[in-house]
Amino acid sequence: MKLSGGQVCRATPSRNGLKSQDQWQTDAYEPMLLMALEADARRPKRDRRTGLMLLFEAIQKQGYTGCYSTVTDFIRRW
Repeated sequence: MKLSGGQVCRATPSRNGLKSQDQWQTDAYEPMLLMALEADARRPKRDRRTGLMLLFEAIQKQGYTGCYSTVTDFIRRW
């Protein structure tokens, strides 16, 4: 029996370390996100990226179709 992505996502608990469908989508954009986060970490605090929406929009232009909260969850885990 094949399950759709939504069915797998609903059946998979996200708190036990397994990835939801949206988290799989961020894997392709992880190098870009990490590069931006590492560059920000080296900047003085006042110059760091304050608009996460800008980073989200940048990966959307590259083809990301997931949701904003998945990106912010990735950044929080970083």
